[in-house]
Amino acid sequence: MENGWLSPHTLFTITTTLTCIGYLLKVYIDHYYQDTTSNRTLLDDIKTALVFAGFSYGLSPVLVSLTETISTDTIYAMTAMMLLGNLVFHHYGANAALVSEALSLNAGLFASVCLASRLHTTWHSFSTVTFSIEIFGLWPMLRRNLRKHIPQTQRWLTFLLMIITSMLLWTFSTVAAIFYITLFLFITFICPAWLVSLQPLKNNIHGPWDEAVIEEKKVS
Repeated sequence: MENGWLSPHTLFTITTTLTCIGYLLKVYIDHYYQDTTSNRTLLDDIKTALVFAGFSYGLSPVLVSLTETISTDTIYAMTAMMLLGNLVFHHYGANAALVSEALSLNAGLFASVCLASRLHTTWHSFSTVTFSIEIFGLWPMLRRNLRKHIPQTQRWLTFLLMIITSMLLWTFSTVAAIFYITLFLFITFICPAWLVSLQPLKNNIHGPWDEAVIEEKKVS
């Protein structure tokens, strides 16, 4: 948006439309599979969305001038670190001590606020913050819902997102797009195949560090 390749109105319209479609899809899936874990109604969700939109738009003028005294290089460095934190602490499906959904979401939102503070108008900041909420907050919820009820969709969503990301990166930098595709193929295919090939070499070493096993003996 800073270079004029995409207007904030277009970004807001496209992302809001996709968010509404995703919300309707989630409601349909919950109704079809009779998932009643949430007691929220459509009216509750509309109220929440309107309150968020109102506060975000009201605070957007503050975001535009929030980091005027901070250098651009520092802003970009903080953004990169926060996005890396979002990736590290994101919940990918496995329960681990490192996983923190709240920390991952806050890191992504902080990175978006840093970028929004470098844009020119209120609409630029508002559309950026709105997009960050949708991509870091709402999209993972929809994917978890799909993984829970329709796990077959995960592989197709992964490849679809890879194609979209590669196309967007290609318009910006060919080298970045090639690097992303190579990294994606390495993590998705080569690393799992490497792990499977190492399974026959696994060797259990027993010693005094093993837990004691109590054996019962019958006395005749």
